[in-house]
Order: sequence, then C-alpha cells, then structure tokens
Amino acid sequence: MPTHEARALPFFDTLRHDLRYTFRTLRHNPGFTAFTILIIGLGVGASSTIFSVVNRLLIRPVPFTDSRRSVWIYNLADDRISEWSTQVSHYLDLREQNRSFSDLAAYYKHFQPGDAKITGDGVTERFNSLQVSQNFFPFLGVHPLVGRTFTADECKWNAPPTALLSYGLWKRRYASDPNIVGGTITLNDRSVTIVGVTPESFDFGSVFAPGNRIDLYLPFPLTAETDRFGNTLAVIGRLKPGVTIQGARAEFRALADQIQRQHPERNSLRPILTTLDEHVTGRLRRSHCPGLGRSYRDADCLCERGQPPIGPQRHPAKGNANPRCHRSRATSLDSSNVD
Repeated sequence: MPTHEARALPFFDTLRHDLRYTFRTLRHNPGFTAFTILIIGLGVGASSTIFSVVNRLLIRPVPFTDSRRSVWIYNLADDRISEWSTQVSHYLDLREQNRSFSDLAAYYKHFQPGDAKITGDGVTERFNSLQVSQNFFPFLGVHPLVGRTFTADECKWNAPPTALLSYGLWKRRYASDPNIVGGTITLNDRSVTIVGVTPESFDFGSVFAPGNRIDLYLPFPLTAETDRFGNTLAVIGRLKPGVTIQGARAEFRALADQIQRQHPERNSLRPILTTLDEHVTGRLRRSHCPGLGRSYRDADCLCERGQPPIGPQRHPAKGNANPRCHRSRATSLDSSNVD
C-alpha cells in the first residue's frame, strides 16, 4: 500500500510543472504579465480600502468614551423629512434643562473645504477647519497629544483666536515640533495661537463626515452673536446611566414644545434622537447629494430644502422658510468673532 509521502509526490510534481509553465508563459508575454499584475494589485487595493472603511464604520464601535450611550440629536425640518442643524439658543436651553443626558456637545455643521489658509516660510496652503464647542473634546474623551483643549475664555465672542492642530497637519507641516504649542501661526491672515495637537487616533471624519479630513479645530462661541446666525449646530449627547433613548426622546419632545411656546421668535425645534452608531452606519449606507462627503454637502443640500439664512447681521428667518443660504462668517477667522 503506498505511503502518505508516495501519494503526495504526484501532487508536487504536477504543481512544479504548472508553475514552470506559468512562469514560462508570463516571461514570453510581458504585456499580459504586466496587465495581470496590475489587475491583481487593483483588486487587492480596492478590497483593502473597502474593508478598512467597513471595519471602521460598521464593525468597530465608535472610538469615543461611552460611545454606546452617545446619541445624535438633529432638528427635523418643516417638511418633516430633511435634517436641519440646531440654533445656538435652542442648544443651550436643551443642554441646561434636560435630565436625560450627562452632557451635550456641538460643532458647527456647515463647515467648508479649504476654508483655512495657512501661510508661513513662503508657503501658502489651504486646509479644512472645524469649529467646536468648548466641551467637544472632553465630551468625546479625546485628550490632546500635546498641549490642551480650549478654555472658556477662548470660546467667548471676540476672544483672541486659538486653534488645535490635527496630528496629520502637525506632523506634515510642522515636523511634529512640540514647541508649536504656545506659538502662533498665520491663519487666514491673522495670528492664531496653537494650544494643542489632537492624538493620532482621533479622526473626526471617520465618524462624523466619512471621506473628509479635518486639519485643525477652532472654538465656536455659544453666544447671542452666533445665535443670530440661525441653525448652525450639530448636536451629540451622552445618556445618563439607566436612561433609555426612548425616555430621552419623550423628554426632548416635551422640552421642545415648551421652548417653542416660550420663544416663538426662534427657528423651529423638532429634536430627533438616534444612537450615534446608527447615525454613522446610516450615513454610510445612503447619500442624498452627489459629489463630496455629506457633511461638506449639508449646507448646499439644506439650502435647497429650505434652510434658514445664515449671516452675521441677519436674524434667522422664523420657521426656516427662506431658501437662500449665506455662509456664516463664523466659519472663518476673517470673521468678526476674532476682531
């Protein structure tokens, strides 16, 4: 009876002959060989890219503190379909009066690509910036790699301009120099103090704006001045232990009705709550506008759907009925909030 080794020999002989034939064919057809290698490389690269996106957005949990209790809070539009951002005064009232959340945080939703112009050493480059509430990074449990987050004084209207650099920008443009913290850079033709650098693990775009990159972060003043800009904020919250999202939804419906009765001069408020995980994976599965990543598109899409005007000298249109959309001066350090 043939041994195991004897039975295996024909297999290896066949494999050796097949490989020899394959390499001989490839050597005699360099064009076909190059095309084959290219197709295999593209396939592997595409598969790796798709898996990295799916793994980050659908498989792994949102990489923030208590992400399972994190909730996305948006403002339902008058058409009962579209998603609006939230007015500053509404955000402040919800944050102060609710009993379901340990805290709420926010960022300026209508950020624009390339809005941050950095000049220095004879080089001018444009980057993407994002304005955030003072508690944004502490809320997410994100600790700066170098330096600190924003103070309350730095988040006031007309405060001296400050910024946090992303890890990528800090490494590429400033060669990972820790001495940049406490120093200044020229941003949008103004001198801005750098107070910190976000850690390499923090990627805003992967959670809140898939496909987009944020290079630096600026403080957004939650003041009467920014309240006049209209609907501007994307809001997230963290449920208190033992509180269900169903209970929070019921409380926010009641709070919204109460706030609307007390302040009929403000924009509409119809808070809709969903878990942050559901919001992130839902954004990956659907796209309402063609072109760039959805967060960069939100301003244009919402304009078409009736978003209220946003401008430094204009009170928000009651009922979010005005279809015109003006870019807020708060998105740029050219704005009056840093004069």
